[in-house]
Amino acid sequence: MQCHDQNSVDHDHSACLEDSKPPRGLMTRPIQERDLYLLPPRERNLLRLAYYRGATRGELAGALGVSRSTLDRMLRRAHRRATDPENLALVRCWRRLTDQEQRLVRLNRFWGMSLRQIARDGLIAMATADGHPGAPATLGELRGMMRATQRKARRNERRRLESG
Repeated sequence: MQCHDQNSVDHDHSACLEDSKPPRGLMTRPIQERDLYLLPPRERNLLRLAYYRGATRGELAGALGVSRSTLDRMLRRAHRRATDPENLALVRCWRRLTDQEQRLVRLNRFWGMSLRQIARDGLIAMATADGHPGAPATLGELRGMMRATQRKARRNERRRLESG
């Protein structure tokens, strides 16, 4: 982002410097490309532009048509999701999860949909005994599935840490 009136002696350049700084508290943990895998496309692209391409807050806010404070909130939320230890554990055990568990994790943990909304919209069907999709999962079934998925991720993390 170019600073206006760069040659002016009276011009306050602090606003120009402020524009290039990342939001406060955002760069506490580096983000790896694999951490971005399951974020919604908008958040994934936002973090890629901010961290890997070096786009300024002003450029990003202008491109998205939002204020800088809104952009800061968006960046913080995306960064928090991408670096959440539980989310990272889920990503590391991804191949061990069933298709239903993967879909639930993607919708709930990464895309931010509530379990209630997933149940209401019928986005996950419980499998029948023969493996075919059955009736949409209830809120209670989704809660149980999420708890089981989180336990699976924690077990996988313990194994990973114990093996060195």
